[in-house]
Amino acid sequence: MQIPTVEEASLEAVAIGIPASEGESFWFYHEARGWMLGKVKMKSWKAALQTWKRNGIKYGSIQPVNVNVEGILKTMRDNPSYQILDSKGVLIDYTDAYYQERKRLKEQG
Repeated sequence: MQIPTVEEASLEAVAIGIPASEGESFWFYHEARGWMLGKVKMKSWKAALQTWKRNGIKYGSIQPVNVNVEGILKTMRDNPSYQILDSKGVLIDYTDAYYQERKRLKEQG
């Protein structure tokens, strides 16, 4: 499994309807544990984030948010002041990454 960056985990959190801060919490939690689930290496961080969301909502620690992800990404794409740098100072193009991932998932069926 390719370990995500904290930025990727935050973006995915927003895409699945939870606050970006939950993506960060998820990332730091699993980074501290070596991306292991018990004694087994994690196979899919996106599936684990979905479980994180489900458990957080079930136990009341996460409030789901209704987010217009495409609207946010369009605003980010159209407005240079929304440009975001990753932890290495490299410009992140979330809009391109988001649409590429949607296209890949659509092609997979």
